[in-house]
Amino acid sequence: MDISTYQRHAASTDQKPLTAMNDDGVVVPLLGLAGEVGSLQAAYKKKLRDGDDYRLFGIDVAEELGDIMWYVANLANKFDLDLSQILTTNLSKVQSRWPSVEAAPRLDSDLYDSSAASEFRLPRTFSVEFRPVANAASQRDDRVQGFWNGEHWGSELGDNAYMEDGYRFHDVFHLAHAAVLGWSPVARSLFHKKRKFDPALDDVEDGGRAIVIEEGIVAYVYGHATRAGFFEKVASIDWSTLKTIRHMTDGLEVASRQDWEWERAILQAYGVWRALRAAKSGIVVGDLYTRTVRFEHAP
Repeated sequence: MDISTYQRHAASTDQKPLTAMNDDGVVVPLLGLAGEVGSLQAAYKKKLRDGDDYRLFGIDVAEELGDIMWYVANLANKFDLDLSQILTTNLSKVQSRWPSVEAAPRLDSDLYDSSAASEFRLPRTFSVEFRPVANAASQRDDRVQGFWNGEHWGSELGDNAYMEDGYRFHDVFHLAHAAVLGWSPVARSLFHKKRKFDPALDDVEDGGRAIVIEEGIVAYVYGHATRAGFFEKVASIDWSTLKTIRHMTDGLEVASRQDWEWERAILQAYGVWRALRAAKSGIVVGDLYTRTVRFEHAP
């Protein structure tokens, strides 16, 4: 039986239809759903206790799962939702978060500027060196300058904080976005690769608003990272953080990237950032085809 047929037949057995007089039609299935989940947990507890002596375990679990599905279908009906569409959307969500197979190397055609002339393309591979710069005015060694192809890459940056926290190296995060996602309006600007041949792209995707959004994402994730040991012992990024990033980038080209790609960009970036902060200088090497960014010590 397909899920749409099930939803339709489940509706015909509803004993508490939704009326304008009260909300029992919603409260009852909500409570029923909670109760059936409790029954499922109780069945598994019994399995842990009795082991193979619990011969009806499979039958009981199937029954509880069936009852859970009925309440889910009932609530979908009450809220005028299509259960088939709910499941399709959910599957897309979890596949975005946890791909079933390892991603193949990225093709150039998958990059947002693949149709642009070379002078408007993000460099497909890059090595950006960060060197400390002494601040003669304050006598604080808290500024850093990036270099690409022997030239200054961006401006000198400091932590802009009362305490040293390494935020001056945060351009690493933009480079990680460029390498792993193929997207970074900030890095594109610093590489002088804005797509000026297309006024709409230059304004919307490479312009000030997109730059502010990316800087906002970097600052938001950094705040989370400070409470999580800068992700040193973290193997995954929590769903709420990834969901917030998705909301922030809605309407931009990078919205097509998957959650796992954002997770990879963040975790790789912080690995490089931690190494760079510890060494106080070094080289960030990125590759847009392999979706990787890594740290190398400066010669």
